[in-house]
Amino acid sequence: MVCVIGMSVIYASLAYMGATSLGSVNRADNGGKIMSMVSNHYFGFTGKILLAGIVTVACLKTAIGLITSCSQMFSEMFPKSLSYKNYAVVFTGFSFAIANFGLNNIIQLSIPVLMFLYPLAITLIILSLLAPVIGKQGVIYRWTTVLTMIAAFFDFCNALPKPVRETALIKRMIDLARTCLPGFDYGFGWVIPALAGFIAGFIIWMAKRKPGREQRLAGN
Repeated sequence: MVCVIGMSVIYASLAYMGATSLGSVNRADNGGKIMSMVSNHYFGFTGKILLAGIVTVACLKTAIGLITSCSQMFSEMFPKSLSYKNYAVVFTGFSFAIANFGLNNIIQLSIPVLMFLYPLAITLIILSLLAPVIGKQGVIYRWTTVLTMIAAFFDFCNALPKPVRETALIKRMIDLARTCLPGFDYGFGWVIPALAGFIAGFIIWMAKRKPGREQRLAGN
């Protein structure tokens, strides 16, 4: 709750700062430049130094957490490959190379992937929170995840760079999603499929559970 409240205040403040500074700074092609210009507008050079320090600390701890967790996961999944330290070196070097592509290019490349992954992450988190009610039933997880993944693939296509998105095949797929998935244009086309998958998995789980319960009752 502390994290939720704190992060909500931070991002609400960023949104407010961006909305109220439109007349004070010039337009920019990404949020990083806008934050730099806003900091310079209100606090001058000191503001830019302060912003650089805040972003460095915030991004550094995130980078360290991601590199160490990924290195640990891959070293445990593939124990006969690289060691934990070598994985950390590889991920650090790879991240350093990607970071030099420029923020605009990174955003353009990452948005399609994030549009595909976020619905899956959200549904898995919700299913985990429902564990006291449904347990960790594989059938519910599978049905929910598969249908969410299918819908999220259309979000992935819709977020592709414009030249790719306007090819005939991708365009037909996006038009199909707009027709069949309510809320698709707002990024919520996965909600109905996820709910349908959850209901289907829950019904199957209950159907499998019922005969077993009846047999136990008969035995008693």
